Amino acid sequence: MKRTVFTALLIVASMGGQSASADEGNCRTYAAAAIRQYEIARHIPGCFRGELTRRWYPDYDAHLGWCRRVGFDAAHGEYVVREQAIEGCRRRAF
Repeated sequence: MKRTVFTALLIVASMGGQSASADEGNCRTYAAAAIRQYEIARHIPGCFRGELTRRWYPDYDAHLGWCRRVGFDAAHGEYVVREQAIEGCRRRAF
């Protein structure tokens, strides 16, 4: 599981140099990573308090649709924000 998450996150992070348009493959990778990030946050003590927001939501189709609408740059930015939040949670929890 950890290896799969790490691989998906590397793929999303490596797409930073691509154009602003979000193709279907990029958006599917983004949506999968968003769900993984949600699951990671849920399992860090004190990180996830049960509130569902557009950023922290376990709905693949919602993340996919959003990515398709906004383009890759915005989706990648959202991915980075979630990663930073998770890292902050990890520092506080452990």
